Amino acid sequence: MDRRTSHPSEDSFMLFGMREHDNKQKGHLDYGNGHLHGPAVDLETAIRETGYGWYQFWLLMICGSVYMTCAIGTTTLSFVLPAAECDFTLDSANKGEINATPLVGMIFGSYVWGSMADTQGRKKVLVISLTMDFIAGLLSSLAPNFITFLICRFFNGFGIIGATSVCFPYLSEFLAFKHRDLNLCRLEIFWVLGVCAVPGLAWLLIPLKFTWTPYPELTFRSWRLFVFFCGVPSLIIGLTLHFCFHETPKFLLSQGHHDEALAVLRKVFVFNKRRDPSEYCVRRLAAETHNLQLNEDGSPMHFPHEHKGEKASLGRRIVLRLEVLWDQNVALFSGPLAKYTLLACFIDFGIMSSYYTLMLWFPELLERFHSYNNLHGGDAQVSGVCDVMGVVLDPGANNCTSPEHVHGPDNDVYLHTLIIGLSCLPTSFMLGYLVRKIGTRIMLSE
Repeated sequence: MDRRTSHPSEDSFMLFGMREHDNKQKGHLDYGNGHLHGPAVDLETAIRETGYGWYQFWLLMICGSVYMTCAIGTTTLSFVLPAAECDFTLDSANKGEINATPLVGMIFGSYVWGSMADTQGRKKVLVISLTMDFIAGLLSSLAPNFITFLICRFFNGFGIIGATSVCFPYLSEFLAFKHRDLNLCRLEIFWVLGVCAVPGLAWLLIPLKFTWTPYPELTFRSWRLFVFFCGVPSLIIGLTLHFCFHETPKFLLSQGHHDEALAVLRKVFVFNKRRDPSEYCVRRLAAETHNLQLNEDGSPMHFPHEHKGEKASLGRRIVLRLEVLWDQNVALFSGPLAKYTLLACFIDFGIMSSYYTLMLWFPELLERFHSYNNLHGGDAQVSGVCDVMGVVLDPGANNCTSPEHVHGPDNDVYLHTLIIGLSCLPTSFMLGYLVRKIGTRIMLSE
């Protein structure tokens, strides 16, 4: 039988084969820079030799699903504000606090997850952060009061920012340079799909008129069911990542795990090209010495506490992690990286203030327009948003006496928010093409 069509006995054809590489069975030591026969190949060349095919397709699907889940998790509250105001007796200031609390969690989480991604692995951070998002969503749906709900949403923001930021390097580190920008741009399509999924799911669940009172402090209404279901995708995708996908070769190599990195690359090669793993031409990977310090014999250099199986105390490990975190921040804001860091922060600030923040408030604003029309009649002349914002939705007044209001906003609110989300789809589909044609810098300036 021809070797190109034969089926090897190992499970390397399977995207889901996660069997670890065993150094002892191979009969050699792993020194981090690959003491194997043949020339050492840089990681970019090794990734290019694996080909570009179905593995990258499924990787894009899972990373896109992660990003879509992040969009769902970060915009869930937009429909909770008008639906939960009666249960929590919310005024405008309380609603602002609910919207702001996950963002505060993101500020703290970004430092933690960024450091963990560099030391513990991209895949581990994705799995843990998605699991945290699901748990926070579950507890949020059961929160008996306003303060408990805020605490749960803080951890929602803390967790979801890890998945939001790390899914980009996770995807890019399996891609050759020429395919990187296009596939990273394609992730934006999944974000828009997530933004569109939220009003669709809210429209399906929040209008349901049911109540369940497991104990006097908690009345479980339809908006709580909506919050719970918005967290379920995080659990499903986190489990899929854990059991079905690999750690990135770049991270494995940066930690001195040469053999494991090479084994992952072989599996990508086999999945893409349907060929025997022995046909993968790379036998030895060059160590990334800017991330891995080597001894004179080529073996990886360890911290003093790592020799002879010794393990540092918990306090010492925390101190070391904080030192690494501090060094990383200093590096970002010094030398040639400083101007790029500040530029990225400025761009992200503009995006968050002009797009994301408004997306959180759109359903609330639309609901206030609806209340304004009901108060002044359908033919009332509205001079601007300020007139509508003057209509304070006070639960202590007339709003919570209506069963319809208790079970969420008007149907037009869902429809109009869905249309706003769909309006972003054409640009997101064109993004990859435009970046290739006119360049990233021009696209950002536009």
